[in-house]
Amino acid sequence: MCALAALGTLSWLGCGGGEPVADAAALDAGPTEDAPVELDAPVATPDAAREDAPFFRPDSGPSGSAIVPLDACDDDVASLYLTPDGLSPFTAAVRGELLGCAHVDTISAADLATRLAGVPDLVLSGGDVRMYVVAYRTEREPRGVGGLSTALVLLPDVAYGARVPMVLAAHGTIGIADECAPSRFVREGIDVTGLPPDYIDALLLSYAARGLPVVAPDYAGLGTEGTHGYDNWLDPARSAIDGVRALRALIASDRLDGTTIAYGHSQGGGIVLALAGLREETPDVDLRAIVSLAPGYRVSTLRSATALSGFPLNASLRTFASLAVLSGYANLTDDSARWGEPFRAGIRDHLVSQLTTLCIGNAIESLDMPTADYTPPTTIGEALDPDFVSAVSACSSGGACDGLPGAWVARDIANEPRTPASSPPILLVLSNGDTVNVPRQVGCVIDRVEEDGASPELCVGAFGDHLPMVAATAGYTIDWALGVASGGTRPLCPGTTTAPRCSLF
Repeated sequence: MCALAALGTLSWLGCGGGEPVADAAALDAGPTEDAPVELDAPVATPDAAREDAPFFRPDSGPSGSAIVPLDACDDDVASLYLTPDGLSPFTAAVRGELLGCAHVDTISAADLATRLAGVPDLVLSGGDVRMYVVAYRTEREPRGVGGLSTALVLLPDVAYGARVPMVLAAHGTIGIADECAPSRFVREGIDVTGLPPDYIDALLLSYAARGLPVVAPDYAGLGTEGTHGYDNWLDPARSAIDGVRALRALIASDRLDGTTIAYGHSQGGGIVLALAGLREETPDVDLRAIVSLAPGYRVSTLRSATALSGFPLNASLRTFASLAVLSGYANLTDDSARWGEPFRAGIRDHLVSQLTTLCIGNAIESLDMPTADYTPPTTIGEALDPDFVSAVSACSSGGACDGLPGAWVARDIANEPRTPASSPPILLVLSNGDTVNVPRQVGCVIDRVEEDGASPELCVGAFGDHLPMVAATAGYTIDWALGVASGGTRPLCPGTTTAPRCSLF
């Protein structure tokens, strides 16, 4: 499989079946801000093979009363981000245990109609949506380590039906600073993220406005104790699936039909794919449908990428790659003074300070600006400390695996999500206009998923760039997910179902 340098999700990827490449200086790093790649993805034309398949919306309108929490949800919201004293020792049995709930907002039906006006084919329930923040217990990587995650919960006042599926919404790359947790910035101001409000609304509100209960996890360590396991697919995937358990504990069982729909974009698209491989450890969660938009996923190893000394870094990739390395290191030691050790001495303090205080949009801009004490690295070799690279190489080649570099390699080896043949139905949605996760590059993700044994359904169309595609496809993906979850029919892809070729170039 040919992997890539990549993308807004975001993994680093290399070519050569996961083996290190000696020097990739001559390789094109893919799309840059100044020179977008000309795409060769399939033209978005309807798939004639399914033209005659009938599709009727699963219902003709809302038919359920308000879904309300069993909890009073009157906790102080600031307290939910703190690990409570006196927690019982962590075991698998406490995963998803609800620790607190706070009602933080109610979005009126009129406001929902305005904020979601740019989502085509979206059927609104016509009711308000109440927003809560919840805290719950989860499992971190490595296995057996307990953690705390927070999440947004969105409950409709007019439900899709008398008994409904739960929806898990997995967000994309946002950063690792506590302020970047979605449950924080939707209350304290989205400006901290650099993301457009219509993207956040489409991602978080669409399914709830349709009349479905939604949990949108921040992921453990993002706003709570510890560090978010960025680029470690299994760590946030466990936060996500345990968020479903927390939502189930919050709602009366007679309002739920027992099924779950998982929906994610970019990094979140990879996280919901990883859920398919966790079904044996979560048999109580009946995952019926997975919707993955422009996903990033594990198609090569971080340890292989450290050997690509000449691989060029543009502004975005510099930030994504640094986040992945820093996150792995920060999850191995509480000594924050050591978090910068993987980076060259002259830039490590600046990298760590910016990545631990800024969200993704602002971090990309900051790390692209030279200062008196910082020159932006333009290659992987300029970014990483030679001793760290040597230690990782030695450990990866069967030599000594000492100290934090050895533990970092072990963490990377364990980071292997799977999408087996037993996966529930998967819809992969790609946009021809995506300049972040370009379709032919996501084609490598499709290859990985199929090599694992899954058979995803594809939809490739003219849906706009990486963020706008979420709003452009939300109406379609909701109908697809509801059709699958109910065992009914599903809508035609408004594009093509032909897979793009896996290619870096």
